[in-house]
Amino acid sequence: MYQDVRNYGYIPGDESPDFDRTIYARPEQNLSGYPLGVITPPIWYPQLPGNVANCWTYDFPVRYLVSDVEVIQLFRNDPDAIEKLKENARQLEREGCRAISGNCGYFANFQREIADCVDVPVAMSSVLQVNWIRPLLKADEKIGVICASSESFTEDLLYRAGVEDPSCVVVAGLENTQEFGILVGQNKGVHSYNPKKLGEEIADAALGLMKEHNLGAVLLECSDLPPFAHMVQAATNLPVFDFTTLHNWLYGAVCHRPFTGFL
Repeated sequence: MYQDVRNYGYIPGDESPDFDRTIYARPEQNLSGYPLGVITPPIWYPQLPGNVANCWTYDFPVRYLVSDVEVIQLFRNDPDAIEKLKENARQLEREGCRAISGNCGYFANFQREIADCVDVPVAMSSVLQVNWIRPLLKADEKIGVICASSESFTEDLLYRAGVEDPSCVVVAGLENTQEFGILVGQNKGVHSYNPKKLGEEIADAALGLMKEHNLGAVLLECSDLPPFAHMVQAATNLPVFDFTTLHNWLYGAVCHRPFTGFL
């Protein structure tokens, strides 16, 4: 089992490492020190810090793997993508990643298959946080989800993400907005967009949901949206969850360090 050759344990820089134990490397593990591996579809447009695909988003190392699986296959829950994604996950595991995630909320369609094929924690989609957010809210409050495509954000996707109560979710899609429409409509080639206008579109979508529903929190489904989470929070005055909250949670679970300080 992989657990038998997993190296857990923090090696402090200011003390002598304790090597009085056997340490391991898996076959094909040419790299070390990656808390998180991220499978990403081929997407070619500017990615701001905060975007899952921008390395500056994280305070820890991330190992990226660009898959052959296209974004549209994720949106459509294409069964032909399953075996490719499973092999992508296995490769990241072989390379030493301690947890695996994705670079699109619609990876939720394949959460179960990918989690079952590797021996490290898997959280493929920001949507997995719905079950964690729900207990934080009042009984009559909803979680407002801002997503890339409302048509593709189905109850089946919520089921595959393990959501126990789909009725707690209300959705606003960005597919018909001007700036985000550039990203949804075309994902290959040289593109440009206005970040300020894009942030305003996302915040407006959240405010639109607030007018129609009693929201207690906002969840940004798409991996392109975290750079604008602060704008959504300023507009709604609500807790905002996204891929970065998911990934920081994963990192905290697999990379514990000893506490230091003064008494």
